[in-house]
Amino acid sequence: MAQAVQACTMDAWVGVGLSLDRDKRLQLVSSDGAPVARASRRARILIVEDDELLMRALRRSISQVHDVTSAVDGQAALELIEAGARFDVVFCDIMMPRLDGIELYEAVRDRFPELSSRFVMMSGAIHTERAQEFLKREKPAFVEKPFYVEILDLLINERLRVVP
Repeated sequence: MAQAVQACTMDAWVGVGLSLDRDKRLQLVSSDGAPVARASRRARILIVEDDELLMRALRRSISQVHDVTSAVDGQAALELIEAGARFDVVFCDIMMPRLDGIELYEAVRDRFPELSSRFVMMSGAIHTERAQEFLKREKPAFVEKPFYVEILDLLINERLRVVP
């Protein structure tokens, strides 16, 4: 059995971690060591991230399996959504210029409520009281940076179960 190398810290995914397979690739595993399957269909993913290097890494990883669109901040993402683009999963940084992740989430929740359950918020640190209150109040899926990109498979699978 493969040894887990990092446990996922999100309450919703307790007991899920990462292990090395025979080819020394990271894979998601459940608490009993069984591999967690990837999504069964191509999803439409929006990545909202102002860090260009991280955005490119996420895009490169996710686009192998899913259709990916990216936006450099919340304003650009909101413009895509207002123009009619729809997504199965939205990975959204919290701290960004112009329109931050909290403002984007709240605008989407108010105007396109069916999309709000598809958000996965991301942040390197939740130092502001505003961000802490937002996460406590809204309870969106959340992943703290840095993270293994393999965790995104789990998050995508979870969001796809929410999407009708």
